Amino acid sequence: MTLDILIATYGNQGIIRVSQMTLPPLSGVRYIVSWQIPSGEVPGQIPDSLKRKDIDIYSHFSTGVSRNRNFALSKATADYCLISDDDLIYTEESIRHLFDIFKDNPSVDIFAFKAECQMERNMPSYSFDLRHPPRFYWPLEFEIAFNLESIRRHKVRFNELFGRNAPILQSGEIAVFLHQAFKRNMTGRYFPLSLCSHPNPTTMEHMALNEGVIMAHGASIALIYPVTWFPRIIVNAYRRSRHLDTSYARMLKLMLKGCMYRYRHISSDGSERR
Repeated sequence: MTLDILIATYGNQGIIRVSQMTLPPLSGVRYIVSWQIPSGEVPGQIPDSLKRKDIDIYSHFSTGVSRNRNFALSKATADYCLISDDDLIYTEESIRHLFDIFKDNPSVDIFAFKAECQMERNMPSYSFDLRHPPRFYWPLEFEIAFNLESIRRHKVRFNELFGRNAPILQSGEIAVFLHQAFKRNMTGRYFPLSLCSHPNPTTMEHMALNEGVIMAHGASIALIYPVTWFPRIIVNAYRRSRHLDTSYARMLKLMLKGCMYRYRHISSDGSERR
């Protein structure tokens, strides 16, 4: 059994962050670094700590974290893949536990775990079906792993209209990825394994008031709940405005704007309209 850990990073500062990660060398594990180079930037030198046989670095000129993750996915060859960012800390023990869970659950296509991070979230201590999660649960990108053959067979990929540096919607890419997978009858399960630690604020934390993040939240709700999206938007806008101490009118307006964007540009299965 093999595992590819797909690390998405951006720019010269990003590759330096990757070099500061804890990436345990383990049999059957390969680290794929998708190094996205922004327009106008000249790629720097690859740090010596990344010049290892178990680390493959691929540079490409493009923008958008979802495009970056799709590029990393295109380079994967292992039995399983784990989505990763460029500022995580892994342990040998946690990765070995991953293999145990993969081995014990051959019928599961998508796996969710938990990361230790600053943000307060509802992280259950029990396992459950990802298609029917408990209230207030949502996963972060780097808490998701999947069976590569299954993902490719069902033609699931990241929607490049969502995520950091997308044209409009600046988050929501993992919610749409999972929605697309489950619409195509893939299976998913959460396991209460502490997979890694994330010492820095997430996009949801430090960009919570960004227009593109708020619109993405509205677009995701409209996509995942096509029948009940309107009352959900009303309630979510109120809760988020109270939690973030900001204008309810602004929150509601931007979330509704995101809903309209979803209906114009995104199909019901989470893929881009052609």
